[in-house]
Amino acid sequence: MGLDLISLDLSNLNLRNSNLRRANLSDTNFKAANLENLNLSHARISGTNFTQANLKNANLSKVYCDWGNRRNNFNKADLSGANLSNSKFIYVDMYQTNLEKANFKNAYIGYDVNAGVSFEGEAELSQLIDANCTQANFTNAKF
Repeated sequence: MGLDLISLDLSNLNLRNSNLRRANLSDTNFKAANLENLNLSHARISGTNFTQANLKNANLSKVYCDWGNRRNNFNKADLSGANLSNSKFIYVDMYQTNLEKANFKNAYIGYDVNAGVSFEGEAELSQLIDANCTQANFTNAKF
């Protein structure tokens, strides 16, 4: 198991190139943090705040965003080039999130996802089940 970073305020920190694989990030605040190239694969995310965080080229593969049915916030985050493959996103807010060239291969974007986002620039998407994609831009997205 990874680190337990539960209920911490890590906002505005520079965690670029860090390894938080398998970390428990429940109720952790990463608002406006620099998380570029961060490894979050297999992380536990529940009630986690990534508002305005820089997650460019981050590895969020095999992340499960549904622990305890608490909302996870990626509003206005930059996930361009991020690897979200084989992840499950339920109870997630992604309003104005940059997902340009993000990899969603075999990802599950499930119910109660608020996604007024841009999937522009060859994003690979697999499942958008009951997702609210009002104002979403799917230009060049691959399904």
